[in-house]
Parts: sequence; C-alpha cells; structure tokens
Amino acid sequence: MDGKQARRTGTSSPLGLMLDHGADALNIVLSTLNVMAMLQVGNAPHECFLVYLASATPFFFATWEEYYTGSLYLGVFNGPTDGVLILCASQLVCAFVEDYTAWWGSEVVAGTGISHRHFAIGFYLICVF
Repeated sequence: MDGKQARRTGTSSPLGLMLDHGADALNIVLSTLNVMAMLQVGNAPHECFLVYLASATPFFFATWEEYYTGSLYLGVFNGPTDGVLILCASQLVCAFVEDYTAWWGSEVVAGTGISHRHFAIGFYLICVF
C-alpha cells in the first residue's frame, strides 16, 4: 500500500523502493523465526528449512517479478498476502489452545502419525506455492 501511495502522490524513488524491500526482507526473517518458535522446530533442521523456504520464496519471487517487469501484480490468491493470513490464523490457534507446545506435537487424527506441526508446515507450503 505504501508504494501505491508514493506512486499516486509522485513521491516514489529508488531509495524508497530499496528501503521498503529491505524492511520487508527483515520482516520475513523475523516472522520466520517467530513461526519456528511457535512450532517448536528448533531441534529439526529440515523443518526449520521448510518453514524458511515457505516464508522467503514468495517474497523472493514477488521481488524478482517486480524487478524484471517494473510492476508488482499480486492476484487474488498470492503467497505474500495469504502467507501472512495463515500466520495470523496459526497465532490465533496458539492463543486459544491451553498448552500450544503440546498441541503442535499432538496428532491431527489419532493413529495417523501426522502432528499438527507437520500438518501446518505442509499446509503452508501447499498454500504458498
């Protein structure tokens, strides 16, 4: 929204674009660390990588597209926006569950062996890609 406003008022600049994308990149790293802490994946490097991949890839491709086309088009369903909404929903689940650390480790359906953590990572990867 800030880039649209800057272009509309004629105050956009390459410096503003760089600062905006730099702040977004920092936000990706901090949000990814927040999700890793929420899902308790610190002892599983492959899960940490998947969470980072699911968070950073949409930002990378959106930035790449904007660089080469000169404009950023986000469709109705897109990685950056939908990823943030999935994160918000996950955080809300943590707020309402009594012990969220135990809940993320418990099975989605008894006997399947698929934990809520693995389900969330898989769902996030499917939705973002």
